[in-house]
Amino acid sequence: MILGKCPYCDDGSIEVRDKEVSGKKVKLYACTNAHWKTEDGEVFELRDDATCEFRIWQNALAKYGKWLTYKEVRELLE
Repeated sequence: MILGKCPYCDDGSIEVRDKEVSGKKVKLYACTNAHWKTEDGEVFELRDDATCEFRIWQNALAKYGKWLTYKEVRELLE
Protein backbone atom coordinates (compact mmCIF):
# COMPACT_ATOMS: atom_id res chain seq x y z
CA MET A 1 0.00 0.00 0.00
CA ILE A 2 1.38 3.40 -1.02
CA LEU A 3 0.72 6.28 1.40
CA GLY A 4 2.29 9.20 -0.47
CA LYS A 5 5.42 10.72 -1.99
CA CYS A 6 8.72 10.46 -0.16
CA PRO A 7 9.80 13.76 1.41
CA TYR A 8 13.51 12.79 1.15
CA CYS A 9 13.93 11.82 -2.51
CA ASP A 10 12.38 12.80 -5.83
CA ASP A 11 11.20 9.45 -7.17
CA GLY A 12 10.26 7.45 -4.08
CA SER A 13 6.92 6.64 -2.51
CA ILE A 14 6.15 5.70 1.08
CA GLU A 15 4.83 2.16 1.38
CA VAL A 16 3.68 -0.01 4.26
CA ARG A 17 5.95 -2.93 5.14
CA ASP A 18 5.21 -5.61 7.72
CA LYS A 19 8.14 -6.36 10.05
CA GLU A 20 8.59 -8.45 13.16
CA VAL A 21 10.70 -6.91 15.93
CA SER A 22 11.30 -8.75 19.20
CA GLY A 23 8.45 -11.11 18.37
CA LYS A 24 5.92 -8.30 17.75
CA LYS A 25 4.40 -7.45 14.38
CA VAL A 26 5.00 -3.80 13.51
CA LYS A 27 4.38 -1.70 10.40
CA LEU A 28 7.28 0.16 8.85
CA TYR A 29 6.41 3.14 6.67
CA ALA A 30 9.41 3.40 4.35
CA CYS A 31 10.51 4.78 1.01
CA THR A 32 10.43 2.40 -1.95
CA ASN A 33 14.11 3.32 -2.49
CA ALA A 34 15.07 2.23 1.05
CA HIS A 35 16.23 -1.40 1.14
CA TRP A 36 16.89 -2.97 4.52
CA LYS A 37 18.82 -5.92 5.88
CA THR A 38 18.77 -7.50 9.31
CA GLU A 39 20.66 -10.34 10.93
CA ASP A 40 18.77 -10.65 14.20
CA GLY A 41 15.31 -9.28 13.33
CA GLU A 42 15.76 -6.31 15.66
CA VAL A 43 18.37 -4.03 14.07
CA PHE A 44 17.56 -2.95 10.51
CA GLU A 45 20.36 -1.41 8.45
CA LEU A 46 20.34 0.04 4.95
CA ARG A 47 21.76 -2.17 2.21
CA ASP A 48 24.39 -0.81 -0.18
CA ASP A 49 21.84 -0.54 -3.02
CA ALA A 50 19.52 1.78 -1.02
CA THR A 51 19.23 5.33 -2.39
CA CYS A 52 16.99 6.71 0.37
CA GLU A 53 16.78 6.16 4.11
CA PHE A 54 13.34 7.58 4.96
CA ARG A 55 11.32 5.48 7.39
CA ILE A 56 8.83 5.86 10.23
CA TRP A 57 8.08 2.97 12.56
CA GLN A 58 4.42 2.50 13.47
CA ASN A 59 5.42 2.25 17.14
CA ALA A 60 7.75 5.29 17.15
CA LEU A 61 5.53 6.99 19.75
CA ALA A 62 4.65 3.83 21.71
CA LYS A 63 6.22 5.11 24.92
CA TYR A 64 3.56 7.85 24.81
CA GLY A 65 0.80 5.31 24.26
CA LYS A 66 0.38 6.10 20.54
CA TRP A 67 0.79 3.94 17.44
CA LEU A 68 0.76 5.78 14.10
CA THR A 69 -2.08 4.92 11.70
CA TYR A 70 -2.05 4.98 7.89
CA LYS A 71 -4.17 8.14 7.95
CA GLU A 72 -1.77 9.95 10.31
CA VAL A 73 1.25 9.06 8.18
CA ARG A 74 -0.57 10.26 5.03
CA GLU A 75 -1.30 13.58 6.78
CA LEU A 76 2.33 13.95 7.85
CA LEU A 77 3.50 13.34 4.27
CA GLU A 78 1.17 16.02 2.92
